[in-house]
Amino acid sequence: MKKTFVMLLLILMMNCGFQSAVFGNTVTEAPEPAKVKILLDGETISFDEQPVMLNNRVLVPLREVAERMGADVAWSEAGRIAVSKDDTGVLLTVGKDTVYVNRQKFFMDQVPVLLNGRTFVPVRFVAPALGAKVDWDEANQTVLILSEGNFSDSFQSTEKYYKLFDVKVGGQDYCSPEEAKQYVLQQNLLKYAENIRVVYIRFAEYGPADTMVTGYDWEGNSKAVWLSKDPYLETIEVDGSVLLQDGVSEEKIYAILQEKGVKREDVTDLYLAINNKELNQICWYALVQQEQKKYNYLFDFKTGELISEYQYEVEGNVSYSITKKQHPLYSCFSL
Repeated sequence: MKKTFVMLLLILMMNCGFQSAVFGNTVTEAPEPAKVKILLDGETISFDEQPVMLNNRVLVPLREVAERMGADVAWSEAGRIAVSKDDTGVLLTVGKDTVYVNRQKFFMDQVPVLLNGRTFVPVRFVAPALGAKVDWDEANQTVLILSEGNFSDSFQSTEKYYKLFDVKVGGQDYCSPEEAKQYVLQQNLLKYAENIRVVYIRFAEYGPADTMVTGYDWEGNSKAVWLSKDPYLETIEVDGSVLLQDGVSEEKIYAILQEKGVKREDVTDLYLAINNKELNQICWYALVQQEQKKYNYLFDFKTGELISEYQYEVEGNVSYSITKKQHPLYSCFSL
């Protein structure tokens, strides 16, 4: 009874336009087949449409996997898909990176796509979304799905969401400190490398990430370089770079935060990262905790202007998003 109610509610939300659809992400060229096996509780899943590899993610037919795991799936012509299991419902849209779990909003780093009339989603989305655990057997090139756990518990926080969904099968997408240092020096991107760290693009510690190297170029300018690594080809790419003198300093960001009532000791992390690689948009990311509340701030590197602000209510080890503010001129920035 409860399961039926959840599905009816999801269908109502689809028809009422709960999420604006962008139904234009049909894949016209056949993606590369994913040369992996997928096991559910030790049994190999046989697919009518085989899993594919897209943007370094293993994508699987949503309906086949969801129904094998005991979920119901409903699809609308607008490209919205509702998935329900027990008393929890998921609403997602083809071509959109947002997903709603019991009306709580999260992000995916690979949008659902249409291929041969089927909706494909990352296996790292669909399995945890249905309360399962996922592991990767590198030696046998096999995705292991264990159907245990609690569906709703997997979605209580952004941190858990990215831990579950942004781990790439086959390897990490950022360089080790040793690789990064060697690369920037060999490519003459820097004359001296001083500091190296991994920076996360969406605040969450398991999300999309770059390796940032700061140091000095051949003209003596303080410079930051961001690198990423293809987990399959093992190639390193430069995602962007900037002279630190061309934007606001770390101390300036601390001063701006102080005006908002944030003390220096409240700041748990402050770093520069590329928010939009195509436009080379660079931002200051500030993570703040004050008593039972967490705040994430995003500032424009060049101007210091506040782009977005998130507030979370903390209960134990779980954070619940309660407010979000975004500057209307910066809607193109990733959050």
